[in-house]
Amino acid sequence: MFDVKGYFNDKGDEYTLTTPKTRAPYINCLVNNKGYCFSINQHGGGETLCKFEFTEKNTITDNNERTIFFRDDETNDVWCAGGFPFVSEVEEFKCTHGQSSTVISSAHNGIEVSVRTFVPLDRRCDIQTVTIKNLSDRERKISIFPAIKLLLS
Repeated sequence: MFDVKGYFNDKGDEYTLTTPKTRAPYINCLVNNKGYCFSINQHGGGETLCKFEFTEKNTITDNNERTIFFRDDETNDVWCAGGFPFVSEVEEFKCTHGQSSTVISSAHNGIEVSVRTFVPLDRRCDIQTVTIKNLSDRERKISIFPAIKLLLS
């Protein structure tokens, strides 16, 4: 099955978007049995909910208030794997929403980045792993800046 924005894999358990620019967010909800839920969209933003007590639900982050910025230290060019905030355009964008994780990858000026987000079964948190690959023929220095806006009440 294929549409303008992406496609399902052969098993039908993952959907891959091929563009960060959609009319509405494509969201994956990653949950565990500890009361932790992280909904993530194709840009890497989303909402974090955590149930601390049986009747209490706290929103920790909301909307697109988290991202990982990458910077080429030679040119000071800044971008995000998910293409948002739209600081710089990305190429070869892919966002794969699966049953247990979301992987967002793209390339920008000869640097390929990938961010995998998942929720462990036994912890009240989400974990992100970052992979950076130099596709150019010269040495590069890349800085990474995670950014998050917390909602504490």
